[in-house]
Amino acid sequence: MPQNELLLPAVVFVPFAAAALALWLGKFAGPRTGGLMVLAAAGSFLGCLHLASAGAPVVFAREWIPGLLVSLSFRGDSFGLFFALLISGIGTLVGIYALGYMPALPPRRLGQFYAALLAFMGAMLGVALSDDLIILFVFWEATSVTSFILIGFWYEQEEGRKGAWTALQVTAIGGMVMLAGFILIGLTCGTYSLQQLTQSRELQARLAESSAFAPALLLVFAGALTKSAQWPFHFWLPRAMVAPTPVSTYLHAATMVKAGIFLLGRMLPLFGGGGLWTAILLPVGLVTFLLGA
Repeated sequence: MPQNELLLPAVVFVPFAAAALALWLGKFAGPRTGGLMVLAAAGSFLGCLHLASAGAPVVFAREWIPGLLVSLSFRGDSFGLFFALLISGIGTLVGIYALGYMPALPPRRLGQFYAALLAFMGAMLGVALSDDLIILFVFWEATSVTSFILIGFWYEQEEGRKGAWTALQVTAIGGMVMLAGFILIGLTCGTYSLQQLTQSRELQARLAESSAFAPALLLVFAGALTKSAQWPFHFWLPRAMVAPTPVSTYLHAATMVKAGIFLLGRMLPLFGGGGLWTAILLPVGLVTFLLGA
């Protein structure tokens, strides 16, 4: 099991290491830098596949800021690994597609493109596999920053700059609002561990009986809705479609907009799916559905 334990953070950080390498390699390799993305994404996919075959959740946990109850912890359970397999698997296919799609840009620009795409992949994997709410927030905001770079890749075009800026404003502010909800949860329950929060009936009851329950739920919901472009925060998504096709395919159709739904799935055991949960989720989902029809 120790090997599996170390494999868990490796799955997350390999794309970040490949992103740093792509920035340097892009100056010399040009279009061939895309091969690095394919290899890194495929490596993360195979790593997730191996972890999924372990048959039991794999946990990696190291103390980081004990005074603030924050630990560098990842958990590979079936829900998180399913999402991680989607991220890395689709990332592999997008990397292969981008090899033939991206125009003959200067090598340095191609290196920047693949580096940003790899960093986004690593951030999404971090969201899927984090077991600490504060660590999840760090990766959550990293997806906002990297998506800003990718959406605004054609920065020469005013439409691209505006679309990227709108997406960053909505998703990053939503993330900060979500952080406030996480802090309320941590202060009330005495832990930021998702495993403890979602499996301990005692902690769930403590939160449910506290005055922090409704504010925490509303704040976390706001973060999820902004990231997933649900009403009334849906306006940033059409403006972000000015990005290169591989970016729109990966971020807006396959992974990033699913992060909010993933977060709600993670938090469902904690918030219990009660009256307030349903009262928010159903109307928002219905209005978004009607607007998109």
